[in-house]
Amino acid sequence: IIITQCHHVQSWDDPLITADTVRILGRKKAVKAVETNFMKQLEQNGTTFATRMAENLQTVPSAHGNWRQAQDNVVSALNGCVNEVNELRLYSNMIVEFTHNKLNSYSNSQMGILIDLPDQAVLDAWQPFEVLAAPPGVRYLPENVNPITKASLQQCGWRPVLVGPAPEITHYLYNGIAAKRKQYGIRHRLAMTLHRAMGSDLKKIATCVCSDDGSGYNLWMKEQLIVLISRTHECPDMIFVGPSPQRT
Repeated sequence: IIITQCHHVQSWDDPLITADTVRILGRKKAVKAVETNFMKQLEQNGTTFATRMAENLQTVPSAHGNWRQAQDNVVSALNGCVNEVNELRLYSNMIVEFTHNKLNSYSNSQMGILIDLPDQAVLDAWQPFEVLAAPPGVRYLPENVNPITKASLQQCGWRPVLVGPAPEITHYLYNGIAAKRKQYGIRHRLAMTLHRAMGSDLKKIATCVCSDDGSGYNLWMKEQLIVLISRTHECPDMIFVGPSPQRT
């Protein structure tokens, strides 16, 4: 069934892997590699970006609530326990997902699209900007809608919402260190680990389960495969990247 019913490509740059295809990998190392490669392709195509680095703060009980800039190891620890990313790179028509719930606006993991890139000055001042939120339960861009514009999406039930910094939550880490992050409440909806994908209902995914280069694509438990092939409703909605269908 995997060989004959699923799609198979040899490169992550294959046009079959579209912008709204979610890449699901076994390890964070592989997720990072896919994201880096995707951004490099955009840069080579002359894409304009706007960037907002998070504000990471830390404190200890002896500091009596005085927060200071977080050290690198604390930032790394925060990366593992908060939904917001440390570096948020935005570009026009970027598909995103919201990282928290906002009453009457959007919910955690809901899909959205950033049609118009906000000015860098807006991000520098932590001002809100507009994102089109998908109707609840929608996990892909409207089919047979070309081009994708604000007007065409609104006709399909997508609605504009304002996104600002997510609520800052204090996380208690090792050695009594408390830390928190200030960042906008969206993240790139491009790639995720199998662990994070558990329970997700997705329209189309791309993955890789065999690699000889030690890049983190290989799976190591059969239960991971069950999670992987349960993300979509139909076999043709799964794309495997690898040297051959038989190898996969």
